[in-house]
Amino acid sequence: MVVADVELVDRLRTHGPEGLRDVYDQYSSRLFGYAMSVTHDPAMAEDAVQDSLLIAMGAIDKLREPSRFRSWLFSITRNECLRQLRHRGRMAFSEQSERELEQLADEVDLDKNLDQEHAAQLVQAALAMLSPADRDTMSIAIQNDLDSAATAEALGMSANHVHARMSRARAAMADAVRVVMLLGTNGKYCPELRRTIERTHEPGPLTRKRVLRHRRQCDDCERRSNKAVLSLASALAVPIVAAAPSSLSDRLFSHPQETQAQAAALAAEREFRPSDGFPVPVSPPGAGLLATPTALIAAASVVGVIALGAVIAAFVLLGGDSQDDLAPPVSAGSASPAPTGSTSPSPAPSRSAGDRPREAVVAAARQESSNGGAGAGAGSDAVVSGLPAGAAPGSSTSDSGSVGGGSGRGSGGSGGAGGNSNGGGNDGGGRDRTVLEAAFTVAGSGMIVRVDASGTRATGTGVEYSWRFGDGGRGSGKRTRHTYRESGTHRITLTVTDAEGQRSRTRHRVTVNSPPVAVFTVATAGLRVTVDASDSIDPTGDALEYAWDFTGDGVTDARGVTATHGYGRPGSHTISLLVADVLGASDTSTQTVSLNSAVSASFTSSANGLSVSVDASASSSNDSGPLSYSWDFTGDGAGDATGVTATHTYQTQGTKTIALTVTDALGASATTSASVVVNDDPVASFTTSVAGPVVSVDASASSDSSPLTYAWDFTGDGVTDATGVTASHTYTSSGNKTIELTVTDALGRTDSTTRTVSISGTPTAAFTIFETGGVVDVDASSSTDPFGLALTYDWTFESGPTATGVTASHFYTLPGTYAITLVVTNTDGLTDTLTQSVTVP
Repeated sequence: MVVADVELVDRLRTHGPEGLRDVYDQYSSRLFGYAMSVTHDPAMAEDAVQDSLLIAMGAIDKLREPSRFRSWLFSITRNECLRQLRHRGRMAFSEQSERELEQLADEVDLDKNLDQEHAAQLVQAALAMLSPADRDTMSIAIQNDLDSAATAEALGMSANHVHARMSRARAAMADAVRVVMLLGTNGKYCPELRRTIERTHEPGPLTRKRVLRHRRQCDDCERRSNKAVLSLASALAVPIVAAAPSSLSDRLFSHPQETQAQAAALAAEREFRPSDGFPVPVSPPGAGLLATPTALIAAASVVGVIALGAVIAAFVLLGGDSQDDLAPPVSAGSASPAPTGSTSPSPAPSRSAGDRPREAVVAAARQESSNGGAGAGAGSDAVVSGLPAGAAPGSSTSDSGSVGGGSGRGSGGSGGAGGNSNGGGNDGGGRDRTVLEAAFTVAGSGMIVRVDASGTRATGTGVEYSWRFGDGGRGSGKRTRHTYRESGTHRITLTVTDAEGQRSRTRHRVTVNSPPVAVFTVATAGLRVTVDASDSIDPTGDALEYAWDFTGDGVTDARGVTATHGYGRPGSHTISLLVADVLGASDTSTQTVSLNSAVSASFTSSANGLSVSVDASASSSNDSGPLSYSWDFTGDGAGDATGVTATHTYQTQGTKTIALTVTDALGASATTSASVVVNDDPVASFTTSVAGPVVSVDASASSDSSPLTYAWDFTGDGVTDATGVTASHTYTSSGNKTIELTVTDALGRTDSTTRTVSISGTPTAAFTIFETGGVVDVDASSSTDPFGLALTYDWTFESGPTATGVTASHFYTLPGTYAITLVVTNTDGLTDTLTQSVTVP
C-alpha cells in the first residue's frame, strides 16, 4: 500500500524507528536504484541509502512542507552518494577502463532488438561517459519520476537551471549511447568504422571522438545506431526494480535505540537551509571521479536504470521525422555549427537567464546538408535563444559546444576520380573543384528570427544565398530576418549557389514562441496574503506553471495559480511570480505589499438609567505598540470619547448603538459596535388598608414616564397573586404579612417595593337565653373566631354572680328584667362582648 508523503512525515516525526520502517518500505528500492546510478557500486549505494534514511529520521523536523518529502529525501540521498564518492576516492576513467567499456556491448547485433538486461548495461555504460554534472541530472530526474520542480529541489538549483542542464545532458546522452553501441560492434558492419577503431593503438577518448565523427559521416552507421536506440527504448519499456539488499534492513532496524542515536548524530553533522529545511547541496566530484566499467557491469546486474518514457525523452525526441533521420542535438542556446574546417564568427558572450530578452525564441533546429547536388548530409537539432544585447549579427548564446552539420559526399567528374569527403572530387581532367558547404545560424526573439550564413564554406566566387522560411516567406543575402505571424514549428531552408553552378542546401526546423505574461493580484488579511495569477496569459495558449517566492530568497515557496502565505512580522514584503510555458519561455512579475498586524476590537457595556459605561479592555493587536480607542455613542461618526473605558449619559431613553474603533501604533484598525438599552427606572409605591383578615392595596403612587404593569405578591412565595393598580387579599391566619409590588415599564425596566401589615382576627360573641321559673340558662356555643382559635367565656349576671364556660345558669328570686353580658376571648387575646336582657316573671 502506498502511503502519502504527508502521512509518512507524520509517522516519522511521531514514531521514530517505526515510522522509518514505513519510509523504508516505500522508498528503499527507489533510493537504492538511484544511489546505484550515481555510485555504480552496491556497497557504496547501500551505505549512502542507510545514511540518507538515518539523516531523514534525525532531521525530519527541519522539513517545512511535508508535501515535498520525496524531493527532500532524494536531495539527501544525492548528497550522501557524492560524499561516498569523495570519501572513497573513486579512480579516474582510464584507458584501461575504456577497453573494458568497449567490451560491454561486445558483438551487438544492431539489426535485432536488445533484451532488457543487455539494454540496462548499455545505458549504464553510456551514463559513465557523461560528465558528473550531466550524469547527476539524468539519474535523479529520469530514474525517480520527479517533475522539473522536484528535480530542481533535489539538486538544489532553480527550475530554469535544471531545464538547461537536462537539455545538455540529453544531448550528451544521445551521443554516448550511439558511441557505446558502435564500439560494441567493433566494426562488424562497417569496414571504415573498424579502421577508425584500429587507427588508435590504445583505446581512449580519442577513439570515442573518432567513432562519433564517423557516425555522423556514415549513413549506414547512422541508421543502424538510430535503430538500435529505438530497440533500446523498447527493451526498457518495463522498468527494472532495484531491490535494496536485505542487509540494509538489518543494519537499520536490528537495534532501534542505536539507530535513533545514529540518526541524531548524522543529522547534526549535516547542514540544512533554514528557509525550507532542504540540505545544502554537495557539489559533484571532479570529472575524473567516474566509475569503472567493471563496476558498471556489476551495477547493471543489480539495477536497470531508465523506463521507456525517459528513454524516449532522452533519445527519440531528439530525432527527425523518421527513424533514419535521428541525429545528435545541438545543446540549448547554441548556434548552428559551421562545417569542419570552415571559418565562423566568434560566439557572442554567454548570458544568464535573467539577461535574456523578455520574448525569447525557443527553436528546435534540424539541419540537413548536401553538396554538389549529390549526397545527403547528416542533420542536427538545435535550440536557438534570443541574441544578447550587443551581440554580433548571426551569433547566438550557447551553453555547450555544438555539433556541426554533416558534410556532403558528391561524385567526382568524368575521368573516374571518386568524390572526397568534402564532396568536391576531381573532374576528368583532374582539376580540383571548388568547395561549397552551406551552414547558417538562427537567433531572434519573440516571433522574429535572424539568420546568418557567414558560416557557409565556399572557395568559389559569385556565391548567392536563397532563403525559404517555411510559411511562404522568402529572402536573400548572407544575413536577413523574418517575422512569423503564427507560433509554431517552421523549417528554414538555405540554398547556396556559386558561379560554377554548385549548390548546397541546409535546413533548420525552428519553433517560434511568444512568452507568457505574468500578472497577479494580492489580497491581505493581517499578516496573511492570498495571491492569484489567474490573469497571467500565454499568447499561444500553452498551459502555464506558476512558482511563487514570498521571502525574496530565490527559493520557490509555493506553486499553483493561487497560493496563501503567512508572514511572521509586519512591514513591507516583496512577492515574486514566475510563470513558464511548456517550451520554457517565462516571465516574472513582482509586487511589494505592506502588511500590518491584525487588530481585534471588543468591549462590554452596562446601563444605569440613562447612563452607560463601556470597557474595551478585551481589544487586542499582534503589534507590541499601544492601542488607541475612539467611541461613538450617537451614531454620527464623530468620536464622543477616547480611552479604554468611557461613560456617556443619554437624554432620552431607548435602544442606543455604540461603536468602538481600535487603532494600533502602525495604523491598523478594527471597528465593532453593540446595542444597549437606556431608560429611567420606574418607582414602585403603594398604600394598604386592613380589615380583619382582608387587606386592600393601591399602587397609584408608582411613577414612570411610560405605562406600567403591576404584579402583587401577598404571600412572599415569589408568585404573583394579583395584578392591576389596586388589589385585595384575604389572609387565613393572623400575624405580620409582607406585601411586595413590582412595576415594569414599556422598556422592561422594573422596580419593586414591600410593606408589612398586621392581620388580626376578632372573635364574635353570641349566646342564647332560656328562662324557666326564675331559672335562667345561657349558651355561648354560637360564638365564633375567624381563624378558629379557642375561646374563653366570661358571664356577668345583673344583680347576681359571674360565671365562666360556654354555658351558665342563674336563679333570680325576684321577678324583673335583668342584663346578662358575655365576653369571649381568643388565644390571641382579642375579645368581643355581647349583652342581652332577660325578663323573669
